[in-house]
Amino acid sequence: QGPRPHFYEGLPRATRVFWISCLVAALDHSMHKNPGITNGLVTVEQDSWYAQECFGKFIKILDPGLHILGPDLCGLCIQVRTMSKRVIPLDVMIPCKTPNDLLLKVHVNLQYSVDPDQVQQALYNLDNTEAQITSCVMHVVSQEVSDPFGTYSEGKDAMTTKIQETLESFLTPNGWKVHKVLIMNFFIADKGVGDATKFLAQQQHVRQAAIHSADAEKIQVVKAAEGAKERMRLQGEGTGRQFSAVVGGLRQDLAEDMEHPSPDDVSDILLISQYYSTMKAMAAGNSNHTVFMTHGIGAVAEAGEFLCKSGRGRALTRAPGQEFMAPSTPTENRGFIASLLGRGTGQVATRVRM
Repeated sequence: QGPRPHFYEGLPRATRVFWISCLVAALDHSMHKNPGITNGLVTVEQDSWYAQECFGKFIKILDPGLHILGPDLCGLCIQVRTMSKRVIPLDVMIPCKTPNDLLLKVHVNLQYSVDPDQVQQALYNLDNTEAQITSCVMHVVSQEVSDPFGTYSEGKDAMTTKIQETLESFLTPNGWKVHKVLIMNFFIADKGVGDATKFLAQQQHVRQAAIHSADAEKIQVVKAAEGAKERMRLQGEGTGRQFSAVVGGLRQDLAEDMEHPSPDDVSDILLISQYYSTMKAMAAGNSNHTVFMTHGIGAVAEAGEFLCKSGRGRALTRAPGQEFMAPSTPTENRGFIASLLGRGTGQVATRVRM
């Protein structure tokens, strides 16, 4: 007896070609999509990470190319885990609320990938990585936007830095690398609610601006009053020093002509000098006041005598038949002299008729 024929030799040629084609297609599909049932034969793609497992235990990371892992029985002995090497983009839209009750949506785009030095951690540490990253980003953005002292008030760059630092502290130990975090824009959550909230925020800002403006005006008025007070104080001190200097000069001049000049002599000369200075200022000023005075040399001499006697507090006589009594106290005396001489350049406190 000759050798037993193979089972497929009795099949038609077309049937044999069909079954061979199906077997090749199944092997090709299993090697690329589910390499665990390829009986130990694996093709690793250039843009993917492959991890070899034996009965569920991690063995090693496979390099790109064809690998013979050993005998396998329908994927029970040898398994392979895969993960992409490419940078993964992720868009996150976060609803949040500002401190002034403005509803916003923040659009955040980030890019991340597997760290080549920690592929094993990336494969086994995190489950549903995209959802965990989304939760982390939402937590950071909501906290920063709602915090009055958060990075939201500092602009997009500060918030971007905060998000990236938080993600790196969470993902780096787990085998992932964050390449870029971008805040695309801020959107009003709902048009109607957003318009009302925006109007309310504007009114609050207007109120705050009015309060600050009123405070600034109050400070300006107070400072102006303090400045005027200080100016008047310094002016009074200057006037007092000026009169002190004049009195000292008069006393020195009188000492050259008189052995013992009395205070009354100095006071008489000072009053007459001040009287003429006042008349000069009245004539040079632009005031519309009119002062009626007696003209003539005798009148001037009489005015000098009148001032000297008034300064000493003696009785004053004035024709025709009318007698004036000088003030009896120093305070009344100063007020009386001031009423005659006036206060300030170009201004007269009362009209004097002699």
